[in-house]
Amino acid sequence: MQDPEKLAKRIEEIKETYFNLQAQKQKLLETLEAIDKALTELVKEAEGLGTTLPTEPFLSPFQMSLKSESSPQLKNKDTAFDFSRQKKKVLVIDDDPVTLRLITYFLEREGFVVDQAESGEEGLKKILVEKPDLLLLDIMMPGINGFQLAEKLQASPELVKLPIIFLSSLADEEDVLRGLKAGWDYIIKPFSPPILLAKIEKLLKIKHESFSQPHSL
Repeated sequence: MQDPEKLAKRIEEIKETYFNLQAQKQKLLETLEAIDKALTELVKEAEGLGTTLPTEPFLSPFQMSLKSESSPQLKNKDTAFDFSRQKKKVLVIDDDPVTLRLITYFLEREGFVVDQAESGEEGLKKILVEKPDLLLLDIMMPGINGFQLAEKLQASPELVKLPIIFLSSLADEEDVLRGLKAGWDYIIKPFSPPILLAKIEKLLKIKHESFSQPHSL
């Protein structure tokens, strides 16, 4: 028989996740409606000027990568490495299970491989074993907090270049500046999925370009 206290906690988590997703869905629907109106106006204006606009749906870089991988014409094509065509692994470290589920949902939908850890200690072990491409890291956690974990990584020659985005409800200017000065990024909860994705893609691109630069002997 389930522990009544754990059962009640789980029910509250489910409710919170449900309402958070409903709110995100409503925002997305409103955004899509506004975009559709803008696209319609642009099509009309273009037609009035004697031209037409392409009707090919826009695909994000990761959607394009999936499409390319499934295309028979491109399977044997010899192309240079492109970070956006790879399944990138993101490790999310947060002691809030609701946040973990939300982030995992949004990132997996964009084609990322997502792993989770609920503490700094667990996260450090997974970093060493799984070798993620990017880290989403909560600050306030029991045991090793986010800043302490990031400093441990910075002290390691093998992990110092691991991109980090702090994801926290803390909005203290000092904390934000501390992360930015160390070369890390920062996003405040509740997070905006488009902004989070933009930051992730930017950091992955920077990481890819830094490794692509020729090294002098």
